[in-house]
Amino acid sequence: MFTTAKTWCKRYKLCLSTVTKAENGGLLINGQNHSPAVGADLSQLDLNKDSSMPAFIRAAVHNCLLQILPNSSAIVAGSIDDEHVLQVSIGLERLQAALTAFDSFSDEINPDWLPILKQTSSLLDNYYQLTHINTYIEPELQALGAPAVDWTTDIENIKITPINTLQANDFQLTLLELIAFTMSDPSIEPQTDKLALDKLAKILSKQYNKCLKADKETDEVSSTDLVSDDVNVDMDISEDNQDEALLCDHLKALRYISEFSAPLLSKKKAKKKTKRWLKRLIKAYIALEQRNDDNQYQQFYALKSAKDTNALYGAGWFAAMLTDDPIYIETRLAKFKDSSTFW
Repeated sequence: MFTTAKTWCKRYKLCLSTVTKAENGGLLINGQNHSPAVGADLSQLDLNKDSSMPAFIRAAVHNCLLQILPNSSAIVAGSIDDEHVLQVSIGLERLQAALTAFDSFSDEINPDWLPILKQTSSLLDNYYQLTHINTYIEPELQALGAPAVDWTTDIENIKITPINTLQANDFQLTLLELIAFTMSDPSIEPQTDKLALDKLAKILSKQYNKCLKADKETDEVSSTDLVSDDVNVDMDISEDNQDEALLCDHLKALRYISEFSAPLLSKKKAKKKTKRWLKRLIKAYIALEQRNDDNQYQQFYALKSAKDTNALYGAGWFAAMLTDDPIYIETRLAKFKDSSTFW
């Protein structure tokens, strides 16, 4: 079935759709073109303590696809809803984290999947950032007294839109292969007798240590900047944000693989501890991600100001935000680091 689907996908440039006849009927009755965006649902993660390594990675990939496929279906069918784009992006990030962290769990993982998923994520992010600025950031800045900046031309000039990105043949073929992978029998793999539970703690510790190392390096750069009087301020901000962006990526990956692993590692008596640890991790990640987003917005407005001087307000506003004392972020990170891990 999948061989035939891949042949037709290549020949006729077909795209996957998860919309059933019943769902289509419901949309028609309600006068809607697309179903609402679908977020991650970890309650549908089908795992138990006896899950083998091949079964674990299949369950994790399947859980990611439950988020990616409905949103991707809506976009290739014509949806321009930013929320669909955002949820596809998050699903792809979760999938990349799973395939990277648990790549040794299966011999059936195709090494060609990750480059295609990364490229797709990058293209979606470029589009989403601009539309988010136009829809949300601009009204907020104008409410603060900023002159209006028109981003519609910039958005229209993006050659590769979400629909182009997700209709791409290599991405659709990758989705087909991922679905086939999740439906394949894990018991035929060589590692079917190895429990995922026995490997998870080591993987989580490795990613956790990456976060601690990145956080330490960020602190060292910040301390150096404080005692340097002759360093260019713009350069300092850029270097700081590069280190913070790396830390943010490590925290994001730790969050996702922790969410996949928690059902197996968290004992009944320690569920509250696990929940508290994850909550602190997520708060630290969100705080750092907001600062990382502010840096991106500052760059967008700075580039825009070369053609539209009205954008100087936004560039200056976000630059000021980036030079603020990041006590809030430091507090969130400190609480996360002070919490004992659940594995």
